[in-house]
Amino acid sequence: MPKKVIRGWRCYARPPKASCRERSWRVVLVTPEGKRVEQATKLEDEREARRLAAEIERSYRETGAPPPARGAPPPALTVGDVVRRSILWRQRQGPQEPGCSAATIERMEDVLRYLADSLMQVETAALTRADVVRAQDELRPGRKPRTVNALMALVSSAWGWAHERGLVREPWPRARRLKALPTTKRPMTPAEVERVLAWTAATRTRARWVPLILALHDTGCRVSELLGARERDLDRTTGKLEVYSSKRRTWRTVWLAPATVAATRARRPGDWLYPSARDMNKPASRETINAHMDRACAALGIADVDVHSWRRTWVADAVRAPGVVPEQAMKLTGHADPKVFHGYQRNAEDDLEAVARRVHNSRPGRPEHLQHRRKNPNIYDASPCPHGPAGICTPNSAF
Repeated sequence: MPKKVIRGWRCYARPPKASCRERSWRVVLVTPEGKRVEQATKLEDEREARRLAAEIERSYRETGAPPPARGAPPPALTVGDVVRRSILWRQRQGPQEPGCSAATIERMEDVLRYLADSLMQVETAALTRADVVRAQDELRPGRKPRTVNALMALVSSAWGWAHERGLVREPWPRARRLKALPTTKRPMTPAEVERVLAWTAATRTRARWVPLILALHDTGCRVSELLGARERDLDRTTGKLEVYSSKRRTWRTVWLAPATVAATRARRPGDWLYPSARDMNKPASRETINAHMDRACAALGIADVDVHSWRRTWVADAVRAPGVVPEQAMKLTGHADPKVFHGYQRNAEDDLEAVARRVHNSRPGRPEHLQHRRKNPNIYDASPCPHGPAGICTPNSAF
């Protein structure tokens, strides 16, 4: 909404009179009625007088009131003011600095919009733990606990930035984080991988995403990492692809299968490897790929699978593959924590069955005395026990 402008106010800096011995400037305000009121006197610097006159005139034109007097306490900061100043600082630093990426700034602006009428209106000097808890409760409907914690962490980081610079006195009030619910998402089975690929290649509109789906299956990369790749990052001879992780702010090397390289259309060196369907000068968006995967799972009846399941599938296959060292596989996926790496296969039920069968097959045959009839004929078979009378095995019986 544009500011209301009150016209008729005029303020100017009056130079010293030639006949006066006092060589100082004055600032004079002219009201809409034509009355002249001196705002400041005995100003030695012309530049300072003109700057003050412009500031007073702008304040009267916009609000009808004079600007805050010099030396007066500044207006109280609110939490929203702190977040806005932090956003401006991050924008000046540039995306190459930690915590200053465009995605982080966009999410901080989302927090400003979500909490515009509640937490962002609270003054920094009056902020309490109860205000933080109410903000968590306000963000909770329709969002996962992990998302709420991430949004509140952005506000906390902005507060910490202001605390380091003396804009706020007290540290951020500590509030208990919401307990994250365990994910139900799981890796895909080989049959499900084939079904999703067949569904994607069934029509011409969906077939354009086949190279990207194959790349996700080959590398286990995040969707954002592959969408940020260009043609110059791919070596079509060896299949080596350089991807940039905005989460870790590092480059790493992954390899595509020869069939995936052949299915990927060759483009100019500076072009996006997986461009948008509407604008070839922009990469495809994550929302488009997420929606494509959701439609595929809904059409095929596959539950507990999303676009990140390609990454879970790659990790599960790497752990099952013989001779693969987890530390080396982590370099390919970009994981820094082994717990996170192994957690990607937590919901793979076929892994549990494979482990149980592997343990059974690694053991020698069961002792024969456990297969013979003892006192309870309902548990053991009716064959006579060769190790003792009346079907009872003695301690000295040979196995």
